[in-house]
Amino acid sequence: MDRVADDCRPTFSDAVLGVPERRRAMEVLIRVRGVLTVADLAAEFRVSRVTVRKDLRALVEAGSVHRFHGGAARRRRPG
Repeated sequence: MDRVADDCRPTFSDAVLGVPERRRAMEVLIRVRGVLTVADLAAEFRVSRVTVRKDLRALVEAGSVHRFHGGAARRRRPG
């Protein structure tokens, strides 16, 4: 991908998101991309890694994502 175009693309953080909206957006992004690191999510949403970890903990408790050391992945469907 063109580096300039990549730098100009809007991020989720260009809009101010509340906690529920940010968590929904994280869930969607993880579902689309498959796997994301805590660092990737912190950069994407312009929040701290601590905030990302809290959000991921909530998404895991809701059964939305699978958590691993350093990141999260979409939850696989059984079967």
